[in-house]
Amino acid sequence: MATNQLAPSPQEAHDQQADLEATILHSLVFTPELIRSIDLNPEWFVSIQHQLLATYLINAHGEQSYMHIRDGIEDDSPGTITQATWNAILENEPLPNMFSYQVHSLDHAYRKRKVLRSAQAYSKTPSNSNLEAVATATQALQSFEQETTVTLTMADLEAQLLDKMASNTAAPGIKAFPYLDIALNGGLMPGMLLTIGARPAVGKSAWALNLAAQVISKQPEARLDYFSLEMTATELYKRLVTMTVATNSIISGRVHSNINGGSLNAPGNSLNADQQKMVHKATSYISAMDMQFHTGDLSLNKIVQVIRQRKAEASHEYVAIIDYLGLVNVYPRHKDHRLDIEEITRQLKLLAIELEIPIVLLTQLNRGIESRQDKKPILSDLRESGAIEQDSNVVAFLYNDTASDTKADLRNVVLSISKNREGKLADLGYTFDTRHMYFAEVR
Repeated sequence: MATNQLAPSPQEAHDQQADLEATILHSLVFTPELIRSIDLNPEWFVSIQHQLLATYLINAHGEQSYMHIRDGIEDDSPGTITQATWNAILENEPLPNMFSYQVHSLDHAYRKRKVLRSAQAYSKTPSNSNLEAVATATQALQSFEQETTVTLTMADLEAQLLDKMASNTAAPGIKAFPYLDIALNGGLMPGMLLTIGARPAVGKSAWALNLAAQVISKQPEARLDYFSLEMTATELYKRLVTMTVATNSIISGRVHSNINGGSLNAPGNSLNADQQKMVHKATSYISAMDMQFHTGDLSLNKIVQVIRQRKAEASHEYVAIIDYLGLVNVYPRHKDHRLDIEEITRQLKLLAIELEIPIVLLTQLNRGIESRQDKKPILSDLRESGAIEQDSNVVAFLYNDTASDTKADLRNVVLSISKNREGKLADLGYTFDTRHMYFAEVR
């Protein structure tokens, strides 16, 4: 299995939380007056012993030294804080100028845990009270993230960077197409809204499904949700099977020309025994994927709800793909459709940041591009382009290479990255096998 590059393992997450709590308590026991400058809640701590010590420190009002704190809590609650806990607190010396940021991180982690616990409770017992608890916890987290301002000095930011350098951890990007990963400086990043625009029939849905397959190929434990507002789950599944058969066939050098979406309508009649074995191999591989198709009349609220719940339950990388922007419903609707678009892109961007996930958003381009001599799309070809361009970290356009026969089974397609906060602008080439819905990167 691939190493998780986005989220830490449960043990790593536990250790990071324990270190964060111990570091904050180290600051408070050796600089006790800090307690008067913050609003600290003992419930923010996971460790019961840390909760007890935090409660004592709050009640002491920053007026006791380290030894008085140790003696006082031992008198009040003998043996409740072990020597191992004190040793961990003493060993976790804080970085300079990071205390406020660390307390903010502690509060943030606590609110995330409340959302996760309420979502798990609702998943186990889907009652109205549990659903209300999910909504309350989620709203509290949203309010915290949208209204809380964290001010970091240059020293704070330096400390963060040096800490990352010292940790020698892998880059956080989720890997997909190799050349796309390079252009994005490591892959699909946490907090990224990646918008892909194209005219109809270019293959944006097929490209997005290939992207999903690439993500799971590189990170087998990744969780992925694909929201389609114009195709059924069955149609998407047949495309995925066809793509997977094509991939396996290319690797093995076997012929697969008769296996496409049409042949899967009646596979018992149209496929021979060898081809049916190839389909079985593909479906067995697909069935192990943690991927779901969500189709039909999907509102923005429903999409956000599904993403929140699925991400809360995920233990590894998570990606959401939405196909496509123009069909997402907003309730209540605005008289000006541009305001609907603004609401959708803004909410998706905030959601990506809050949950620290990448979201891929497909959209259609204006019809006017077809009347131009130069068919390469530009940012102004986006429908209601202002909000889309502003909220997206990356905007890329998929279009047919002018030198390619657009009616051929194999055609050349270009992904033009026209805005990129994460890396460089680039034109990436693909071969699109239209019969098998398969995209392959080319140099």
